[in-house]
Order: sequence, then C-alpha cells, then structure tokens
Amino acid sequence: MKKFIPILSLVFVCSYIIVAKADILYLKNGRKIEGLIKSDNGQSVELDIGEGTIILHKGEIADIQRSDDKESAKIRQEWKEQKRAVKKIKPEKKKKEEAKPKDVGFSHSDKGMVVEVVLNNSVEASLILDTGSTLVVLSKNVSDRLGLDLRRISQEGELILADGNKAQAKYLILKNVTTHGVEAKNVEAAILIDEPKDMHFGDGVLGMSFLKRFNFKVDQKNNKLILEKIPE
Repeated sequence: MKKFIPILSLVFVCSYIIVAKADILYLKNGRKIEGLIKSDNGQSVELDIGEGTIILHKGEIADIQRSDDKESAKIRQEWKEQKRAVKKIKPEKKKKEEAKPKDVGFSHSDKGMVVEVVLNNSVEASLILDTGSTLVVLSKNVSDRLGLDLRRISQEGELILADGNKAQAKYLILKNVTTHGVEAKNVEAAILIDEPKDMHFGDGVLGMSFLKRFNFKVDQKNNKLILEKIPE
C-alpha cells in the first residue's frame, strides 16, 4: 500500500539500515531521504524506503543521486533478510507477552464468581468459575448460539453436577476460550442436553479444562482472577 506523506512530516528514522549505496533525494528544505526509486514520471518520484513508499512532487526535490543496479539489488536483499529476522522475533515477543500474569475481572452472582468469556471467537458467555469441575460445561442455549448440531456429536455420557444431580451431556473440543485477551486453545467441554430445571445453570461453568492451562490465583478482595500461562 502506498503511503502519501506530506512534506512537513518527512522527519523520521527508518528501521531498515541501508549498508549499500541507495538512491538519495535531496530536498529543497535541506533534508535528504534514502531509499530505492520505484518510479519517476517527471512530475513526482515514488521512493521505496523498505517499510512502504513515499511520493514526492518534483518541486520539492533539489537533486537526485541514483544508485546502480548492483547496489539496488544488494539493498533489496538486505531488506528481505531484515524482514525475515523481524518475523522470527515477533512470535518470541508474543510468547513472552502471553506468559505474563494477566488480571481477569469477575462479578458475583448467587451461584458464585462469574467470568465473561468468548467461545470459538464468536459467542459471548457468562460462566461460573468452578475449580471442582473437570470440564468447561455449557448450557444447551450456548450450544445453539455456537451453531452446534448436537445430533452430529457422537461422544455422549452422564455428567455428575456439583449438587449431585446427573445430566446427559455431549462432549466436544472448543476451538478456543478467551477471557479479557487471555486464550486457551482446544479446550475440552461438555454440553448439557437436558439441564435440570431447578438448577438455574445459566450459560455454564468455567472448569479445569480451561484453568489447567494456567497458574491461577483468585483474588476475592479485588474481584480478580490472575492467570499466568503455563508454557506448552
């Protein structure tokens, strides 16, 4: 994508270090810009600076010093190598950022601590934090909002609820469960087929199939769930 930058904003530091001799545009305001000329139509010059392009009108340019083909090729190769190096660094930075402890706020209901989550990048749900539950357990209503056809899910079994009640459930893997930017992928979950009428189950519970991915701490005083991702 071309970047159209007004002349008054041309004070910058390019992150790509040019070792070989580049094209140089000497501006009438006394500044100069280095890069590789992409086009020159007589009225304006388009200059590639590695991260994008700048278009300057000829009236702004006092002089142009051009590199030869060998130097231009060398610079383009250097840019490619630097971009590859940046791509390698980004995943490492992302991993370090994900590993930092995150504070997740929660609210209270008559059933316990309620955490707001997003399921499969699409459906919001309010789940009760339950360290005694092996799985993330979801109501039939949530499965409908997820667009799940329970008839197509073959794994089925009996789930024993916290109050001792039993309920039939379908078992599946959620693509991800995210809360306040903290994500766990491929999370084991159960969908209640017929929820006990007197349970007031709501959207469901956030159980250990999510929580086991983290070192976690519940701060009741400040209504925070502190999650520190465990390296995989």
